[in-house]
Amino acid sequence: MDVAARVVADVTARERAILFSAPMVKAILAGRKTQTRRIVKPQPWPINDEERALGAPADSHWWPSNKCRSMVTINEMGALGPYGGRGDRLWVRETWGLLDTLPSDGPENATLFYKATDGERRDLRHQLWRPSLFMPRWAARIFLKITAVRVERLQDISEADARAEGVRPIFERFPEWSRDQRITSGELAADAEHRASFAVLWDELNGNRALWVTNPFVWVVSFERVETSRGEPSTFCLTAATLAARGPTRKCEGCGQTVAAGECCQHGVR
Repeated sequence: MDVAARVVADVTARERAILFSAPMVKAILAGRKTQTRRIVKPQPWPINDEERALGAPADSHWWPSNKCRSMVTINEMGALGPYGGRGDRLWVRETWGLLDTLPSDGPENATLFYKATDGERRDLRHQLWRPSLFMPRWAARIFLKITAVRVERLQDISEADARAEGVRPIFERFPEWSRDQRITSGELAADAEHRASFAVLWDELNGNRALWVTNPFVWVVSFERVETSRGEPSTFCLTAATLAARGPTRKCEGCGQTVAAGECCQHGVR
């Protein structure tokens, strides 16, 4: 099946960018990381008794969905979040570097470096690293396919899911810790070493937004890595005819292709 046919067959799919820190990039490349948790914004709020008396569902919380233009419950959130749903694609933004300038024959032939795997190279000690936030799609090397999305409380993470988050056991990270060390929510670290390690990592990355102890609602995105060559055009840069049913379209500033308004093409331009 050629690219055009695949695009038409997969017209409901989406492709989005997602940021990962260097340690998590290494975990993905090593095959240890197949899940990520991200804070739900805004946080769902409780359904009160008066709303239930008026016919609101028996679920415990509401969440405002822009896609549905209405309130939905936790069980209905699923693929309504910012990262997509099952079958959608993610391309990883990470800290990167570019040798000199873009070559005249196209960005796909540029010489790139990635801090997660190239940061210790002596020949790159003076390399100017570029923030992950500004990585364009043509520079990405890691592509993921979403296999499942759900919403849960942060502390509901199991030991198995903490392993899937790619973290090392807590006493491997902190060998000086005693076996009776507790994490901030009170549990013994020794009872679930990967879960404890994830709790510490969460606070390191998200301490200024939502600490582990506050137990926020999070998106749980499960994924698998897919092979895609760097510089390969995204099958999500669709033709105007294919996109007509989705509403407004626009031209990508990077490649001139027609993309859905508000969506990213291979250049990461919105």
